[in-house]
Amino acid sequence: DGQHPAPPATNPPFNNLPGDYLFPQAWYDSAITSARVNNQDQLFVGGVDSGGGRNMIFWSNNGGTNWIDISKDLTNIGPHTDVHGMTVDSLNRLLVATDGGVWRATINYNNFAIAGIRWDNLNGDLSITTMNSVSTQPGNPALMVGGAQDNGIFQLNNLLGWTATFGGDGGQVRFVPTQPNVVYMTVNGDLYKSTASGISQSWNSVLTIGGLYFPFAVDPGNPNRVVATGNGLQESLNQGGSF
Repeated sequence: DGQHPAPPATNPPFNNLPGDYLFPQAWYDSAITSARVNNQDQLFVGGVDSGGGRNMIFWSNNGGTNWIDISKDLTNIGPHTDVHGMTVDSLNRLLVATDGGVWRATINYNNFAIAGIRWDNLNGDLSITTMNSVSTQPGNPALMVGGAQDNGIFQLNNLLGWTATFGGDGGQVRFVPTQPNVVYMTVNGDLYKSTASGISQSWNSVLTIGGLYFPFAVDPGNPNRVVATGNGLQESLNQGGSF
Protein backbone atom coordinates (compact mmCIF):
# COMPACT_ATOMS: atom_id res chain seq x y z
CA ASP A 1 0.00 0.00 0.00
CA GLY A 2 3.04 2.28 -0.10
CA GLN A 3 2.95 2.94 3.65
CA HIS A 4 4.92 -0.08 4.85
CA PRO A 5 8.08 -0.48 2.76
CA ALA A 6 9.86 -3.82 2.90
CA PRO A 7 12.84 -3.99 5.27
CA PRO A 8 16.30 -3.86 3.66
CA ALA A 9 17.93 -7.15 2.75
CA THR A 10 20.29 -8.45 5.40
CA ASN A 11 22.88 -9.41 2.78
CA PRO A 12 22.38 -7.52 -0.50
CA PRO A 13 23.92 -9.57 -3.34
CA PHE A 14 26.13 -6.76 -4.62
CA ASN A 15 27.95 -6.56 -1.28
CA ASN A 16 29.84 -9.70 -2.26
CA LEU A 17 31.37 -8.30 -5.45
CA PRO A 18 35.19 -8.57 -5.39
CA GLY A 19 35.56 -5.16 -7.08
CA ASP A 20 33.69 -1.92 -7.68
CA TYR A 21 32.60 -2.13 -11.29
CA LEU A 22 30.81 1.24 -11.23
CA PHE A 23 33.50 3.55 -9.81
CA PRO A 24 33.89 6.37 -10.68
CA GLN A 25 31.15 6.88 -13.27
CA ALA A 26 28.03 4.82 -12.65
CA TRP A 27 26.06 7.64 -14.29
CA TYR A 28 27.67 6.61 -17.60
CA ASP A 29 28.53 2.88 -17.30
CA SER A 30 26.00 0.48 -15.82
CA ALA A 31 24.39 -2.70 -17.14
CA ILE A 32 22.80 -5.80 -15.66
CA THR A 33 21.13 -8.94 -17.04
CA SER A 34 20.17 -12.41 -15.87
CA ALA A 35 19.22 -15.86 -17.15
CA ARG A 36 18.09 -19.19 -15.74
CA VAL A 37 20.60 -21.80 -16.90
CA ASN A 38 21.27 -25.27 -15.41
CA ASN A 39 18.56 -24.54 -12.83
CA GLN A 40 20.75 -21.76 -11.49
CA ASP A 41 20.20 -18.00 -11.38
CA GLN A 42 22.93 -16.59 -13.63
CA LEU A 43 23.53 -12.87 -13.02
CA PHE A 44 25.84 -10.51 -14.92
CA VAL A 45 26.76 -6.89 -14.23
CA GLY A 46 29.01 -4.49 -16.13
CA GLY A 47 30.47 -1.01 -15.80
CA VAL A 48 33.93 0.54 -16.14
CA ASP A 49 37.32 -1.13 -15.70
CA SER A 50 39.63 -0.24 -12.82
CA GLY A 51 42.74 -0.48 -14.99
CA GLY A 52 44.02 -3.06 -17.43
CA GLY A 53 40.51 -4.03 -18.42
CA ARG A 54 39.75 -5.68 -15.06
CA ASN A 55 36.91 -5.39 -12.51
CA MET A 56 34.46 -4.40 -15.24
CA ILE A 57 32.19 -7.43 -15.85
CA PHE A 58 31.20 -9.88 -13.12
CA TRP A 59 29.31 -13.19 -13.19
CA SER A 60 27.36 -14.91 -10.43
CA ASN A 61 25.87 -18.38 -10.87
CA ASN A 62 23.80 -18.30 -7.67
CA GLY A 63 21.83 -15.07 -7.82
CA GLY A 64 24.58 -12.86 -6.41
CA THR A 65 25.98 -14.83 -3.49
CA ASN A 66 29.30 -15.47 -5.23
CA TRP A 67 30.93 -13.49 -8.03
CA ILE A 68 33.95 -13.78 -10.33
CA ASP A 69 35.54 -11.18 -12.59
CA ILE A 70 35.09 -12.24 -16.25
CA SER A 71 36.31 -9.00 -17.85
CA LYS A 72 39.02 -11.00 -19.65
CA ASP A 73 39.36 -14.65 -20.56
CA LEU A 74 42.46 -16.83 -20.16
CA THR A 75 43.90 -15.46 -23.43
CA ASN A 76 43.63 -11.89 -22.03
CA ILE A 77 40.85 -11.04 -24.50
CA GLY A 78 37.88 -9.03 -23.30
CA PRO A 79 35.51 -6.19 -24.18
CA HIS A 80 36.38 -2.52 -24.48
CA THR A 81 35.72 -0.54 -21.32
CA ASP A 82 32.48 1.34 -20.56
CA VAL A 83 29.64 -1.18 -20.60
CA HIS A 84 26.24 0.28 -21.47
CA GLY A 85 24.12 -2.78 -22.16
CA MET A 86 24.10 -6.57 -21.92
CA THR A 87 21.79 -9.48 -22.60
CA VAL A 88 21.86 -13.28 -22.82
CA ASP A 89 20.96 -14.71 -26.23
CA SER A 90 19.00 -17.86 -27.12
CA LEU A 91 22.19 -19.95 -26.87
CA ASN A 92 22.89 -18.55 -23.38
CA ARG A 93 25.85 -16.50 -24.61
CA LEU A 94 26.44 -13.10 -23.00
CA LEU A 95 26.29 -10.11 -25.37
CA VAL A 96 27.88 -6.87 -24.15
CA ALA A 97 27.59 -3.38 -25.70
CA THR A 98 30.45 -1.00 -24.90
CA ASP A 99 32.10 2.20 -26.10
CA GLY A 100 34.11 -0.11 -28.37
CA GLY A 101 31.21 -2.00 -29.95
CA VAL A 102 29.65 -5.40 -29.26
CA TRP A 103 31.38 -8.42 -27.68
CA ARG A 104 30.16 -11.95 -26.98
CA ALA A 105 31.10 -14.35 -24.19
CA THR A 106 30.62 -18.08 -24.77
CA ILE A 107 30.16 -19.54 -21.29
CA ASN A 108 30.59 -23.04 -19.91
CA TYR A 109 27.99 -22.83 -17.15
CA ASN A 110 29.34 -26.06 -15.66
CA ASN A 111 32.65 -24.34 -14.93
CA PHE A 112 32.22 -21.29 -12.70
CA ALA A 113 35.72 -19.92 -13.42
CA ILE A 114 37.62 -17.79 -15.90
CA ALA A 115 38.42 -20.99 -17.78
CA GLY A 116 34.72 -21.26 -18.56
CA ILE A 117 34.69 -17.98 -20.54
CA ARG A 118 35.71 -17.18 -24.14
CA TRP A 119 35.31 -13.64 -25.46
CA ASP A 120 34.82 -12.81 -29.17
CA ASN A 121 34.88 -9.38 -30.78
CA LEU A 122 31.79 -9.11 -33.02
CA ASN A 123 32.73 -5.82 -34.68
CA GLY A 124 34.62 -7.31 -37.62
CA ASP A 125 35.89 -4.51 -39.86
CA LEU A 126 33.40 -2.02 -38.43
CA SER A 127 35.29 0.97 -37.00
CA ILE A 128 33.77 1.75 -33.60
CA THR A 129 34.44 5.15 -32.05
CA THR A 130 32.17 7.41 -30.00
CA MET A 131 32.81 10.92 -31.34
CA ASN A 132 31.79 13.66 -28.93
CA SER A 133 32.73 16.52 -31.24
CA VAL A 134 34.14 17.18 -34.72
CA SER A 135 35.50 20.48 -36.05
CA THR A 136 36.42 21.23 -39.68
CA GLN A 137 39.42 23.40 -40.50
CA PRO A 138 38.22 26.76 -41.85
CA GLY A 139 38.64 26.87 -45.62
CA ASN A 140 39.62 23.19 -45.85
CA PRO A 141 36.72 20.72 -45.55
CA ALA A 142 39.14 17.80 -46.09
CA LEU A 143 40.78 18.34 -42.68
CA MET A 144 38.87 17.63 -39.50
CA VAL A 145 39.75 17.07 -35.86
CA GLY A 146 37.49 15.02 -33.60
CA GLY A 147 37.26 14.26 -29.88
CA ALA A 148 36.49 10.62 -29.09
CA GLN A 149 35.25 9.03 -25.88
CA ASP A 150 38.04 6.85 -24.40
CA ASN A 151 40.09 7.23 -27.57
CA GLY A 152 41.39 10.81 -27.42
CA ILE A 153 41.79 13.12 -30.41
CA PHE A 154 41.83 12.14 -34.07
CA GLN A 155 42.72 14.07 -37.22
CA LEU A 156 41.28 13.37 -40.66
CA ASN A 157 43.52 14.82 -43.39
CA ASN A 158 42.60 14.74 -47.09
CA LEU A 159 39.89 12.18 -46.28
CA LEU A 160 42.55 9.42 -46.14
CA GLY A 161 41.49 8.11 -42.74
CA TRP A 162 41.58 9.09 -39.10
CA THR A 163 44.90 9.33 -37.25
CA ALA A 164 45.11 9.38 -33.45
CA THR A 165 47.03 12.44 -32.27
CA PHE A 166 46.34 12.46 -28.50
CA GLY A 167 45.08 9.91 -25.97
CA GLY A 168 42.46 10.04 -23.22
CA ASP A 169 38.80 11.04 -23.26
CA GLY A 170 38.36 13.52 -26.10
CA GLY A 171 35.59 16.09 -25.75
CA GLN A 172 34.79 19.33 -27.53
CA VAL A 173 37.01 20.50 -30.42
CA ARG A 174 37.07 23.98 -31.98
CA PHE A 175 39.20 25.55 -34.73
CA VAL A 176 39.80 29.30 -34.56
CA PRO A 177 37.75 30.69 -37.48
CA THR A 178 40.32 33.28 -38.57
CA GLN A 179 43.44 31.24 -37.79
CA PRO A 180 42.88 27.84 -39.40
CA ASN A 181 45.99 26.20 -37.95
CA VAL A 182 44.94 26.92 -34.35
CA VAL A 183 42.62 24.39 -32.72
CA TYR A 184 41.52 23.75 -29.13
CA MET A 185 40.18 20.59 -27.52
CA THR A 186 39.28 19.21 -24.10
CA VAL A 187 40.70 15.96 -22.74
CA ASN A 188 40.13 14.66 -19.20
CA GLY A 189 39.48 18.04 -17.62
CA ASP A 190 42.16 20.03 -19.47
CA LEU A 191 41.90 22.49 -22.36
CA TYR A 192 44.62 21.89 -24.96
CA LYS A 193 45.78 24.02 -27.85
CA SER A 194 47.55 23.14 -31.10
CA THR A 195 49.04 25.64 -33.56
CA ALA A 196 49.66 22.90 -36.14
CA SER A 197 46.11 21.83 -37.03
CA GLY A 198 46.04 19.16 -34.35
CA ILE A 199 48.83 16.87 -35.51
CA SER A 200 50.52 14.54 -33.05
CA GLN A 201 52.94 16.10 -30.53
CA SER A 202 51.49 19.56 -31.16
CA TRP A 203 49.08 19.74 -28.20
CA ASN A 204 49.83 21.78 -25.08
CA SER A 205 47.62 22.23 -22.01
CA VAL A 206 46.54 25.83 -21.41
CA LEU A 207 43.91 25.34 -18.67
CA THR A 208 43.01 22.71 -16.07
CA ILE A 209 39.44 22.60 -14.77
CA GLY A 210 39.06 18.95 -13.80
CA GLY A 211 36.36 16.38 -14.35
CA LEU A 212 35.96 14.80 -17.76
CA TYR A 213 34.55 17.37 -20.18
CA PHE A 214 33.61 21.03 -19.96
CA PRO A 215 32.26 23.50 -22.54
CA PHE A 216 34.37 26.25 -24.06
CA ALA A 217 34.04 28.72 -26.93
CA VAL A 218 36.35 30.66 -29.24
CA ASP A 219 35.22 34.20 -30.04
CA PRO A 220 34.52 34.26 -33.82
CA GLY A 221 35.31 37.98 -33.92
CA ASN A 222 38.42 37.91 -31.74
CA PRO A 223 40.82 34.97 -32.24
CA ASN A 224 42.62 35.82 -29.00
CA ARG A 225 39.55 35.33 -26.79
CA VAL A 226 38.65 31.93 -25.36
CA VAL A 227 35.96 31.36 -22.72
CA ALA A 228 35.60 28.17 -20.67
CA THR A 229 33.20 27.02 -17.95
CA GLY A 230 33.07 24.18 -15.47
CA ASN A 231 34.62 25.89 -12.45
CA GLY A 232 33.06 29.29 -12.87
CA LEU A 233 33.49 31.34 -16.03
CA GLN A 234 37.09 31.77 -17.16
CA GLU A 235 38.32 33.99 -19.96
CA SER A 236 41.59 34.28 -21.87
CA LEU A 237 42.42 37.27 -24.05
CA ASN A 238 45.74 35.88 -25.32
CA GLN A 239 44.80 32.52 -26.86
CA GLY A 240 45.16 30.57 -23.64
CA GLY A 241 48.38 32.16 -22.46
CA SER A 242 46.56 33.03 -19.23
CA PHE A 243 42.98 32.87 -17.89
